[in-house]
Amino acid sequence: MTDIPETTPRPRAAWEDVAVLIIGAWLTFSPPSLEINASLLDTSTTVIAGLVLMLFAGGAMRSAEAWLEWTIMATGVALAIAPWLVGFELKTAIINATSCGIAVVVLSAWRVFELRAKKAAPPAAAAKATPEQPRQAA
Repeated sequence: MTDIPETTPRPRAAWEDVAVLIIGAWLTFSPPSLEINASLLDTSTTVIAGLVLMLFAGGAMRSAEAWLEWTIMATGVALAIAPWLVGFELKTAIINATSCGIAVVVLSAWRVFELRAKKAAPPAAAAKATPEQPRQAA
């Protein structure tokens, strides 16, 4: 018989990162379906933002690093204001980029909050190891 090496279970990806990955995929593949591919500027900005979001969301799904979430949040902010900074031509592209950008900001902020709460919470093993304080009579 061969020895099967023990593997540690991989932590599950946070649902927020999965949602950001889905939004990134939507942004990458949505221009033809929304008929915004008539404008090269609108299309290229949307597709590039989608690819960047998929890249960082994939990284965040593999490791829970706060800097990845902050980068995702910054990309979401840039995506939300890009229509006015770059000058999108089509109303559909403006609505798509702005709504997806706001959703990404909310999701990444939620994830940053979760990571901070997890970091501040005492480990479960340490909490169990401490003896309970005896009650003091009043």
